[in-house]
Amino acid sequence: MVLLQCLASRKYSKNVIMEELIAKFLPEELKERRRLYEEEMEELSNAVRFMSFALPDSLNKNVPIFVCTMAYPTVPCPLHIFEPCYRLMIRRCIETGTRQFGMCLGDPVKRFAEYGCILEIRNVQFFADGRSVVDSIGKRRFKVLHQGQRDGYNTADIEYIEDQKVRVASAKNPEAKLVLKLGRPR
Repeated sequence: MVLLQCLASRKYSKNVIMEELIAKFLPEELKERRRLYEEEMEELSNAVRFMSFALPDSLNKNVPIFVCTMAYPTVPCPLHIFEPCYRLMIRRCIETGTRQFGMCLGDPVKRFAEYGCILEIRNVQFFADGRSVVDSIGKRRFKVLHQGQRDGYNTADIEYIEDQKVRVASAKNPEAKLVLKLGRPR
């Protein structure tokens, strides 16, 4: 029961004796493992630099993709995470500091849709059995340029989509004028 509570809280403590034994008897393996971990975290966290709103045309590489439902900017998207690959994906998003991933609809031919939305993780509630509920919200729309996979979950190289400003309706376009008129508060 204590182990389940520890796993659910995600508060791990170091085993000092084990750490000292590994450092003493397996120093090269420990050094190599630390190097691999740091490289992996750096690679996974590279997206932090590019997911800023200040860089609209930037290309993001290896963005984790959750294939599930439709998501939209500014709209909350609560998720129940139970599949091991997505549990790993969410954990990595949190550990690397990005706290973001892409959401796309499934596609029977291409694995997932060509367009999606970046979701930002606002909160995660972990359960003892490894499942979690992720409170996320849509941030930006994107187009998939290239699909990939990493450790069982989908990834993609993406490009953000910027909305085009709508021109003010002119007298030549009465339908647009009507839409603008109907959309104004009274």
